[in-house]
Amino acid sequence: MNFDAHQELGRSAALAAAIESGLLASLCRRSDSPAGHARVLGLDARATALVLDLLVAVGAAHRSGDLYEAAPALRAADRSSPGGIEFLETLWRQVPTFLRTGEPLVRMDGDAEAREAAYSPTVAKLAVLFSDAATELAAAIGGSPRTILDVGAGSGVWSLQMARRDPSARVTGLDLPGVLDRFHEHAQQLGLADRVSVIAGDFHDVEVPEAAFDRVVLANVVHLEPSDRAARLVARARGWVRPGGELVVVDALQKVPSEDVGIAVYAIHLSLRTGSGRVHGREEVEAWARAAGLSPRFVPLYAGPGKLGAVVATAP
Repeated sequence: MNFDAHQELGRSAALAAAIESGLLASLCRRSDSPAGHARVLGLDARATALVLDLLVAVGAAHRSGDLYEAAPALRAADRSSPGGIEFLETLWRQVPTFLRTGEPLVRMDGDAEAREAAYSPTVAKLAVLFSDAATELAAAIGGSPRTILDVGAGSGVWSLQMARRDPSARVTGLDLPGVLDRFHEHAQQLGLADRVSVIAGDFHDVEVPEAAFDRVVLANVVHLEPSDRAARLVARARGWVRPGGELVVVDALQKVPSEDVGIAVYAIHLSLRTGSGRVHGREEVEAWARAAGLSPRFVPLYAGPGKLGAVVATAP
């Protein structure tokens, strides 16, 4: 990989300044001249114009005449990110402190009460963010599972898309009580309210019927856990799969941080909001599945953010 130190350092410095000053958020909230953005934020107008031109060049901003506003990709991030662009700015400002101390900005993998408070307001936006990928996965896996358990269901975006393909399928959402309200809301929006049920509790210790489901889904869950706890969760979830059924693990599995810039950024993003979360590669998840007595195959996903993929592991 070619690395132009002068260009990359300049780009990074300008982006860091745009984050620190609130300029990125200003672009999402208004179309304005450099002087206008500078006046709102208390910045120097000439310097603001120069930084805005660089943001246009890297695709973060759009210019029309003398007016600058967020580019479509930046607007999409603002819409899809829980907390919007302001939260992303706050999160990335934590990087210098994180580098010195290892301290995240927030801990979304804390105890059950903390996780419930963190995820309840965010799952609706996550449903939008992953909708296309969930539709793609449901089509790629196919099959006709009559009973689906969605572990750490959130909005149920992954399992409910599977159920939409088969009118006989029923979904059980397993999550913390405050989060399950969002699961019910999403099911109702999709016309599936009469085909869902719930199990309220922490997926690490709540009681779930053994060998009761044709398909068990762990979507965007294992990245919240260190390897040992994630492996134990996969083993526990395997016990809920009927003979011949499937365990489906969805996460950023296609690449590891040292191989891909996007995954490396995601790994830092994850560590800024969890105490022990990490990116787990495809091979690691497949090894957990085999250790649990399952036969895994990999399904890459091309819709949605990051390098998403699914390990689909079949029970004998």
